Amino acid sequence: MINKQTKSYTAGIIQARAYRNLKKFMSGELKPHKVTMMEWAFLGVVHDSGKKGISVSELADIIGVEVSHITNMTIKLQKRGLVGKVPHKQDMRIKLLLTTKKGDEFVQATETQLRASMKKWLKPIDKLAFLGYIKTLYEISKLK
Repeated sequence: MINKQTKSYTAGIIQARAYRNLKKFMSGELKPHKVTMMEWAFLGVVHDSGKKGISVSELADIIGVEVSHITNMTIKLQKRGLVGKVPHKQDMRIKLLLTTKKGDEFVQATETQLRASMKKWLKPIDKLAFLGYIKTLYEISKLK
């Protein structure tokens, strides 16, 4: 049972196991779509940026990776026709990433499938408890 006396190392073990379980689940669900979890995050953020697009540096900051990693993923996802680049209107040196029509369709279909699979996988967990978990992770992600 988790309570005020739960040791820090126990909390760490629980967090690590939860992460590994989620990673295993997500990796398995994304495998047929031929994208990694990081590429899925990339596509989701770019898709959500809409027609205005997002710069490579902004995307790297949101996802928490180096710009070079974004560049490598961009190349792979461009080859699949899922993303494209356009010049920034005010600064032509900056390239903005956008999802293509194929990319938009891919994100929408994959998100629908993932949500359905995750709903089944998480069925034993109370919905409010899970929402609290996500909110807590969000708050922790903002700490420096």
